[in-house]
Amino acid sequence: MSLNLRFTFLSLGLFITAMATALAAGSTDDPQPLKASTQVISQKLCRENDETYSLIQKQRVTFLNQSKKNLIVDKSIGRAFYGMVVARDVQSLSDGKYEWHPNLDWAIDLWPGELTAESPVPPFAILVPAESFQVETDFWVDVRMNDSKGSGISSGNHVSQLQIGSWYYTTKPEAVQKRWEAYGELIYNVIKTEPLAFNLPPNPKLDNCKQ
Repeated sequence: MSLNLRFTFLSLGLFITAMATALAAGSTDDPQPLKASTQVISQKLCRENDETYSLIQKQRVTFLNQSKKNLIVDKSIGRAFYGMVVARDVQSLSDGKYEWHPNLDWAIDLWPGELTAESPVPPFAILVPAESFQVETDFWVDVRMNDSKGSGISSGNHVSQLQIGSWYYTTKPEAVQKRWEAYGELIYNVIKTEPLAFNLPPNPKLDNCKQ
């Protein structure tokens, strides 16, 4: 699948080239107060050549406040960058043993600057316990047909995960949290979605996708 096709859902603007570094810096192994789960709402299998194809999914991500306190969340979460990984199983995913972990460049229309507001303002929202909201996003992975050699993953069972950036501002989030602490806990770390299981047959019927 061509790079241009993959990024049709993003407008050209400021490129974020240090994707892997940003995700690693914001990740945490602590339990997430904001739970993220994914659901596939559409899918297609696009032929690349005689040996590979691309699995392309439109996914709906549900963010749920599973804590006992109010959370302050930028509801445009994921608009600027997110990582996508695939592992053979849940244990491998937890151990960071990925089969698919592309290094991506992202672009957005307008990169936010300083955040000086004294209280949460749009696109931020205060989520009370058990409250949720949803966004839609894209996921893809290259697959080897007939288990041929080369880039991409093989057929069989796998699990996928999105690692979603939640902070886009030049202001340090700790400073904003201090100003907004009376309203709740500010979410600014990378949000990892729950593992999503999927299966790939060795000889799938492929879609005729326009490049």
